[in-house]
Amino acid sequence: MDNDRDRSNHIAIIGLAGGFPQSPSIEEFWRNLSQNRELISFFPDEANSSSTHNLVMKHPDYVCAKGILEKSCLFDNELFNYSVRESELMDPQGRKFLMWAWEALENAGYDPEQYDGLIGAFACCSVSSYLFFNLFPHLQIHAKAGTDEMLAVMGCDKDFLATRISYQLGLKGPSKTVQTACSSSLVTIHDACQSLLNYECDIALAGGVSITFPEKAGYLYIKDGINSQDGHCRPFDAASSGTVSGNGGGIIVLKRADEAIRDRDTIRSFIIGSAINNDGKDKMGFTAPSINGQAQVIAQAISNAGITPSEISYIEAHGTGTQLGDPIEIEALKQAFASSKDSSLRCFIGSVKANIGHLDAASGVAGLIKTVLCLENAEIPSLKHFKTPNPKIDFSSTPFSPVKETQFLNDRKTPLYAGVSSFGIGGTNAHVILEAAPKLPLSLENELLDVCPFSAFDPDRLQELLKRFVTFLKQTDECLRDIAYTLRVGRKQQGERVLFLCKSKTELISEIEIYCRTKILKENDHAPHALMQIAKRWMKGEKIKWHECDLLVGKRIQIPQYPFKLKSFYVEPLINKPATVPVPPTQAKKRTIYDEIESIWCGVLKLATASKEDDFFAFGGDSLLALELCDSIRQTFYIDISLRELLESPTLGQLQNRVSQVLLDSLEQLDERQTAEIQEFL
Repeated sequence: MDNDRDRSNHIAIIGLAGGFPQSPSIEEFWRNLSQNRELISFFPDEANSSSTHNLVMKHPDYVCAKGILEKSCLFDNELFNYSVRESELMDPQGRKFLMWAWEALENAGYDPEQYDGLIGAFACCSVSSYLFFNLFPHLQIHAKAGTDEMLAVMGCDKDFLATRISYQLGLKGPSKTVQTACSSSLVTIHDACQSLLNYECDIALAGGVSITFPEKAGYLYIKDGINSQDGHCRPFDAASSGTVSGNGGGIIVLKRADEAIRDRDTIRSFIIGSAINNDGKDKMGFTAPSINGQAQVIAQAISNAGITPSEISYIEAHGTGTQLGDPIEIEALKQAFASSKDSSLRCFIGSVKANIGHLDAASGVAGLIKTVLCLENAEIPSLKHFKTPNPKIDFSSTPFSPVKETQFLNDRKTPLYAGVSSFGIGGTNAHVILEAAPKLPLSLENELLDVCPFSAFDPDRLQELLKRFVTFLKQTDECLRDIAYTLRVGRKQQGERVLFLCKSKTELISEIEIYCRTKILKENDHAPHALMQIAKRWMKGEKIKWHECDLLVGKRIQIPQYPFKLKSFYVEPLINKPATVPVPPTQAKKRTIYDEIESIWCGVLKLATASKEDDFFAFGGDSLLALELCDSIRQTFYIDISLRELLESPTLGQLQNRVSQVLLDSLEQLDERQTAEIQEFL
């Protein structure tokens, strides 16, 4: 690390977390990018599904393509102390962002409860389609919707995205949700940098998330619109016809660079300059891009970085693959780089949207994380789908070259610089200049006794965490001192605990494996008395500020992350629920009313079997599930069972008797077809 260089106006990126289409982690994201994989999913069968009610999906120009974030509705509600109902009514964007914030701080090696400085949160998300499509239809027919409406608004409104993070993780710096359309997440990063430089906080989380519902929903292609004709995004290519949407997002952890160097943090990259602006009226319309606006923000960011355009090796472009936007972006870059007098200047250009699609509010942080990984690995993956330049772009008259083949940057000038652009509908533009961070040498082993504490929410999570560490310890070159130090200062101290006193990684592996088999801790008779006292206090549940103890000091490194206990929380949209298909008479004779009600009951509660004594509400039933149960009974038997009647008949047996009685009393009101169907149950 160049400690002599003035870093007083630079920001260090010290942590990363997130998830992208077919890439549930940052590591998987880089593997996919380096292999030049397209991560868009195609689902033509969805448009032909008999349960689909949206006629537009039958249109010949409907494109069944999207970048899908796998397991987007999974959440560890117990860790964050959310009830099942609160979790269901919280937008999956908020749930994912909360878990990413936890992971990002772990990746950086900081526990907010032990850190004495202020930590800020800067966040953004897309509009909550989960609230509109999944929750509102239920809430509108809910007889007691007041509480649920409040929970849904608190769980889905953009206003609470950043403050939820601050509340749950105990962050006391600025907490701010930013919304500038597609450029939102890169603007959060600029704002976080400014907050750090103004000493409003000492560490900042910044990023965004976009998860839209229905998850398997494409779009209707419109000529000269923003969306691609065939579901492939081809930035700067002659065959480009637009972009395709994607789900995902990410968070970066930022710190003033000189302090990050002083504290021996693992620095992923430096932000040495950034800028934001707006086009104003200098364009054809509100949604149109502006050459001047983009050129000015890029030039300003380069100027703020204190470098020249000729020093930049790579630009991660906004790159939506539209016939209008791509030529404008290249012309803006050309103007921004015009001050360079270096005629030999060549700068590579790419766009992550070719791999994952357009992540809306989270697209900027996706591009920035990709670029950080490129600088870390000194490698720029080839631009997916790029074959022939867009004829409206004369690359030969510019310094820019789309990345046709993977570029390895080890032999290029040092340091490495890259720029990241993000432009929002409405005209807010953002650009960030990154500098590659030199890799710190590995610390040397010292064979001194060290304290290795592990904790989790419950015994199962602790066991899983220990298993992860055994695998990690067998593979890593990091020394025990740095591993133990990060465990102490970079992990939340939870209720289920175990602590090992070891002198080497080999000894730690052995003790963990013995403990996992026997739940017995090895006695350490040679440990100093003071060390044993601290260990005993911690094991009894006391929260220790480890940095205040006289223990070995190391550097914060990347170690295995906490294993969340994930469960699915998802309210099915009413519009997509398939209608109950009447049972053919030949099959219906085998089933009674009682059988059918038990089947409906088990389906709603997701049970394999049930007995007559089972209580609906004791088995997880709530108001929304009660409405679903009543609706299924109505569709099957053509009678109405009210919520009050369900409350008065909460067991399966009571409900069976109640439905049978109401059905017999209502037979005269049914038409001939309905009567014939019901007779098969009698």
